[in-house]
Amino acid sequence: MKKSFKLVSLAVCLVLVLSLALSLVACDKGSAKQYEYFQNDMLFSISNTDSEVMGLKLALFSSVFDKNESYFTFTSSGKVHGQLKTKTNIIDMLGGLLSIFNVDINEMASGLSDIDLDEAIVKPYVVDMFPGFTLDNLKDSFDLMKKSLGLSLIGIDFEHPIVKEIEATHRIPSDLVSRLPEDFAFGIAFDNEYFLKDVVDADGNTHKAIYVGDVVAKNENTQPFVIFTMSEKQGKKQLKLDVKFIMVSLVLTEAL
Repeated sequence: MKKSFKLVSLAVCLVLVLSLALSLVACDKGSAKQYEYFQNDMLFSISNTDSEVMGLKLALFSSVFDKNESYFTFTSSGKVHGQLKTKTNIIDMLGGLLSIFNVDINEMASGLSDIDLDEAIVKPYVVDMFPGFTLDNLKDSFDLMKKSLGLSLIGIDFEHPIVKEIEATHRIPSDLVSRLPEDFAFGIAFDNEYFLKDVVDADGNTHKAIYVGDVVAKNENTQPFVIFTMSEKQGKKQLKLDVKFIMVSLVLTEAL
């Protein structure tokens, strides 16, 4: 599970960058302008075959994630919720996946204890986006992220001895895997606002897109970092998000 916590940290870095973009789009509460939303609540599944992270197809890791607990919803009132959650036997899953490459998960987890999380993750990635984030108090730090971006972790007990040890040492315990419960699972979720917008492509054609966020997205003088393009495939709506600077391409398919 040492590996899992490392994954949490790395995943957080990616998702918080996404979430950052998602939250960099605040909303002008005093504006009387009307925004367009989906007429009905919409559920979208994450396409494993079309989505990529750092050049790798999400399908390579599909056995690790719980398909029923990984999805996006867009409500008719302008709210968006997204989450990605692992299966409860994540440790066995990861162990089996790594064994294909002749890698022992316990040895890998033990090696991760040599990594200074401050130097490897927090300082180069997290602090610039979340001033005040510290490993000394993870609960407060993630509360900060939730309030500012709507980003939260699923299945992490911030009072657990493992978490307290990470706070004290800023390193992942070398025996992390053996100390995790067999049914351990974790995930990342975020909640924000969205609206539909007509956009014109380079050829002059008008398409629907989804702007996620609040103020920045609704300010005509700024441009949100995260925009879902919308199309239709085989009678279902399909959403695509490309964030090239973190090498993420996310494809969502309408679940009917």
